Amino acid sequence: MREKMKGMENMPEMTATHHLMVYIKDPRGQIVDKAKAGYLMENPDGTEQKPMTMAINGGFGADVALDQPGAYTIKTKVMAGEAKRIDSFDYEMK
Repeated sequence: MREKMKGMENMPEMTATHHLMVYIKDPRGQIVDKAKAGYLMENPDGTEQKPMTMAINGGFGADVALDQPGAYTIKTKVMAGEAKRIDSFDYEMK
């Protein structure tokens, strides 16, 4: 992402290296677009990222920095109506 944005007019220097997306579906498989989603990430050095998400093409995306080698823990929180779901996964950068 940094390379693609480099040299663009009126753009601040980008710290993000990747883009995360989450797509939310109801039990019938229909896309849920009236929801809120967020990420909480723990970096390999123990610091945290709390990237803001925005609705994009039926999902929710955020720019994140995966610039340290090692394991990241990524938690996704979704609120749709009264329902709240949290899921997490680990991702390793080599």
